[in-house]
Amino acid sequence: MKRSWILLVCILAMVLAGVTDSYLQKKERDNTRVRNVFEDPATEPAEQKERTNQSRETDQNRETDSEEIRVLLKSGNYESEYHEEITVRTEQGFTMKYGDSIKRYGPEIEVTISEESPEFEEQTILYLRSENDRFTFPELERSMAEPEYEGTLEIHRMEEGLLVINVLPLEEYLCGVVPSEMPSSYPMEALKAQAVCARTYARKQMEEKRAEEFFADVDDSVSFQVYNNQVHSEITDEAVEATAGIVMEKNGELAEALYYSTSCGMDMTADLSEEAVFAAFLSENNLKAYEAEEPWYRWQTEIILEQMGDVKELAVNKRSGQGRVEQLLVMREEEQEVIRGEYAVRKFMAAGCGSVTLQDGSRMEAPGILPSAFFVLNPMEEDGILTGYHVYGGGYGHGNGMSQNGAKAMAEDGMPYEKILTAYYGDVELKHV
Repeated sequence: MKRSWILLVCILAMVLAGVTDSYLQKKERDNTRVRNVFEDPATEPAEQKERTNQSRETDQNRETDSEEIRVLLKSGNYESEYHEEITVRTEQGFTMKYGDSIKRYGPEIEVTISEESPEFEEQTILYLRSENDRFTFPELERSMAEPEYEGTLEIHRMEEGLLVINVLPLEEYLCGVVPSEMPSSYPMEALKAQAVCARTYARKQMEEKRAEEFFADVDDSVSFQVYNNQVHSEITDEAVEATAGIVMEKNGELAEALYYSTSCGMDMTADLSEEAVFAAFLSENNLKAYEAEEPWYRWQTEIILEQMGDVKELAVNKRSGQGRVEQLLVMREEEQEVIRGEYAVRKFMAAGCGSVTLQDGSRMEAPGILPSAFFVLNPMEEDGILTGYHVYGGGYGHGNGMSQNGAKAMAEDGMPYEKILTAYYGDVELKHV
């Protein structure tokens, strides 16, 4: 009897052990299945919903990932945030996930996604992923043909069209920004300064959530930082890597790391807000300025009043301490108007000029915006009647933060990137984040 009882206990123990082992093996298979949803979609169907709430509110309240950045890819030539359709491919193929479904596309297969794509019937967001490969957009108009994007893609169907968001590590994003914002031929120390500026600027936008209405941190245009408009280069990647994680801080906060093309040789210690003082400064043959040999260092154009409708007279109403025109007084036949902001001033002025002549003699025909707001107005008259203005100006860009061509010249002069940055941003601290 005792032997029978012992035998029964042994049998039960073996059965229980087998059940437990079977359970553990099943659990491990289930865990592996979850991990492999994207890794082997041909054999492992999706068994979990990646996202059940598709509302804008949920996306806008998400916490910003400190290591990844979400970049809204605008339409051709950066005309709109929305696409009518988008075509993608990869060399090795990619996976599309939507709701509980997964599709696998083979190498070099082009897939066009539009608002009518049947995948949107199940979920309004498509997730695209390709292991160790880049997405190519063969029909997206950028400076380089068929731009490529690392990371993953999200395609949101909205009432206005498709939003295309590139999600990737911040440092990889910077490798696409630096060559798009500064020529790769510039010295390494200038490229390092640009990398730190771009990193600081990007993190600032991520903190402030400026593009959250589009479920992004930034877009890829000049509204933020130009991204992936030029081919990556080894030297710009090296500049990003050499400054990895370094940002500028001022008073414990991320600095306003703005930058632009070329200054007019601004003296940061002088007050150039008075009209006569700035005019004298601009007319100086300032050969000591770092950008003195750059074509955009000085430029000129003419404004013809008859091309500006009922405008009868123009006058500078306010300058910044650096000499930038902040307000332009416009006198019309029956009223006066004040144009406020350097960008608005530059757009308004461009409507009356035909071309801009640079100091090297080259010309820029019919600019959509004046090169900068650092200019003086010299009246032109015919038979005692005001007909327009000869505009004499300097620099290219908004004039805030770092001059990229100034950084180039400083680097050529042997200045390290840390000193270049403090020269433009003042009392900033370089920190690893």
